[in-house]
Amino acid sequence: MNKNNKSETILKYAVEGIEARERDGIPLDQYLDDGLKNDPALRKTITSLLFSYYRNKAVIDRLIKELAPKVKNQQKRVIAAACTQIFFMDGISPESAVNVAVAYAKRRYGSKPAGFINAVLRKAGTVDINSYTSNIPLESRLNACPELVKRWKKIFSTEQLRQLADALKSPPAMTFRALKPLPKEELEELQATPLELPEWAGQNSFYSCAAPGKLIEKSWTSQGMIYIQDPATALAPYMAKLNKEHLVLDMCAAPGGKSLMLAEKVNDGNVFACDRSYKRQLLTRENFINSGSNNHVITASALEPPFRNESFDLILLDVPCSNTGVGRHRPDALWSFSASKFDELKELQRNILNTAANLLKPGGQLIYSTCSIEKEENNLQISAFIADNPEFTLVQETQLLPTTIHDGAYAAGLRKVQ
Repeated sequence: MNKNNKSETILKYAVEGIEARERDGIPLDQYLDDGLKNDPALRKTITSLLFSYYRNKAVIDRLIKELAPKVKNQQKRVIAAACTQIFFMDGISPESAVNVAVAYAKRRYGSKPAGFINAVLRKAGTVDINSYTSNIPLESRLNACPELVKRWKKIFSTEQLRQLADALKSPPAMTFRALKPLPKEELEELQATPLELPEWAGQNSFYSCAAPGKLIEKSWTSQGMIYIQDPATALAPYMAKLNKEHLVLDMCAAPGGKSLMLAEKVNDGNVFACDRSYKRQLLTRENFINSGSNNHVITASALEPPFRNESFDLILLDVPCSNTGVGRHRPDALWSFSASKFDELKELQRNILNTAANLLKPGGQLIYSTCSIEKEENNLQISAFIADNPEFTLVQETQLLPTTIHDGAYAAGLRKVQ
């Protein structure tokens, strides 16, 4: 494949990825898994382009609206992908990005739309994007759908919104948790620095890695030496008060990062990691094997768990949620929020909580967790559950907002009265 054909192929996949996300609601990760799993190099480039677009979507869309207020959706997607390359990527020159977009549009849509796209992109190329971004309203810098921004403006202070915007604007560093002692000289080679985190991170050793490619080459993950995850994932397991004999159920476990943390606190074989997705449970199994863990991996719905009532001393519910706390890693999630989906998620969370309540022994612990920053999924959900289930008491709860170091998350630790 020559350079021009490769550049056009990259643009084609990016445009189709935006279309799949906006028209069909397909998450970027799923689109990339389904279409590019057999071409890692191409996938890496297209992933960077798509994630860069959704990380800067509000700014790019605002600029396109100013330059071409009546643009059609199919043409807008081409312009958006090309603008992402012009302003936020180093692998292609601005001039080449314009030429590739025009050639692609001409082949797909014809000469007239291609000419229109060429004119818009030429105008866009004269914009100083840093100056442009610094002069737009805070709500645009938050880079989320209008419905979500409207919610956040009611909940958070102006300073919190500024911090949130800063956290969401840049790609996060790769972070990992050390499962075993790591050679100091190799950490230095990877430019891996230990993170200083608050108490909620527990005794876990997290590192930020400035050379992720080299890290992958070392195969430390498959050797069970590290687990790649965000520090915020430690919040819920930190709340677990366990002894070695306790039986633990992780009801929404895949791919197993939190299960591994819990497994370190109990006897081998005392953790049951459940999830409804067989495909994702294959990852859980792989992660258990890599770490030398001999715990149980079960494919089952959290609403129909295959266990008797009062079987477990601790149950972790890392429930499906709106994902509004993980915009650093999944920027497209901040553009898929809707009231109807939100209501469905809240009902699902309630049902999972009620199911888990029956499986917990008297005196046992229930830890509820989300990667959301929406109160209806978090403290309000827990308050409603306790009101309906007075045998449960709240022991502690913590809400994390995204920062430049970690994602947002919520966790609540409850005790079932004996």
